[in-house]
Amino acid sequence: MRRCALLLCTIVTLAVATPPASLRQQIQERLLGTSVQVIAELSSGIGTYSVRGSGTVFKRNGRTYILTAAHVIEELKQVIEDDENEKGKRVLWRDAWVVLERVKDGRKTGELRLLAKVVFATKSEEDGGDDVAVLEVYEGDLFPYSAVPLPKGKSVWVGQECWHVGSLYGEFVNSVSRGIIAAVGRLLHGKTFY
Repeated sequence: MRRCALLLCTIVTLAVATPPASLRQQIQERLLGTSVQVIAELSSGIGTYSVRGSGTVFKRNGRTYILTAAHVIEELKQVIEDDENEKGKRVLWRDAWVVLERVKDGRKTGELRLLAKVVFATKSEEDGGDDVAVLEVYEGDLFPYSAVPLPKGKSVWVGQECWHVGSLYGEFVNSVSRGIIAAVGRLLHGKTFY
């Protein structure tokens, strides 16, 4: 799963040179088009609440996926007792909401809110997992952009300029900021991150 952690970093952080203002605006709009908010809406005896997080859009083989943290969608998991199953339990997932902020000429013009199914989830970091989840958007053709992994043979280095796309704790639909790669190959819980 070390590869998933590296993939998450390389998808979310894209390196670019300093472009002119008009091109910079196009880059920002394109980058924002790959950043979404993931919402797990839940009901309890006292009402409805939600868990929010950040996600990154990527397309593969005509399908649209969202890469996010497993702890964001953890509460969508339902474990059902199943006597016919060898292990006695079956895991079902409720759908998550994916929100894409629409931006034109640097101005927010609205939001696109679509359902997505959980297709893969590791254990959360608290439970000793890699904390990675993949969702598949039901109407993925409505997403105009896709992040791309860092090509093989390319590397990221300390001091390299980059754009970072994300959503702080999922509270803001998305944001883009410019900076530099601060470190590569950091070890966290015995796993390498960039």
